Amino acid sequence: MTIENTMSLIDRQIIETAIDSMIAAGYTIRVNDGEEIVGEFNDKASILAAMFSTGEDYLIPCRANHSCGWVRLIYGNEPGVVISDYTTNLEEVLTAANKLADTI
Repeated sequence: MTIENTMSLIDRQIIETAIDSMIAAGYTIRVNDGEEIVGEFNDKASILAAMFSTGEDYLIPCRANHSCGWVRLIYGNEPGVVISDYTTNLEEVLTAANKLADTI
């Protein structure tokens, strides 16, 4: 069974909300599986397909091919705690995902 299959529904919603918000803010997103960048994408389906191969992922939003921070996701924590850390410049972009996590 994969990480994605065992993930709580709320964690999946938090991740998708964060991705939607970063895309809406004009970012493309590099996915790092904790060891290497596995791709750079501008659509949610491709981003999600590149994730969940390890116990953590970093989402690295980019503009004009420059990194604009990162969001660290760690899987297997209690529900609602999937966003482990992120750079403070993304606070506003992650508002909706953080509000969703706070509902737990």
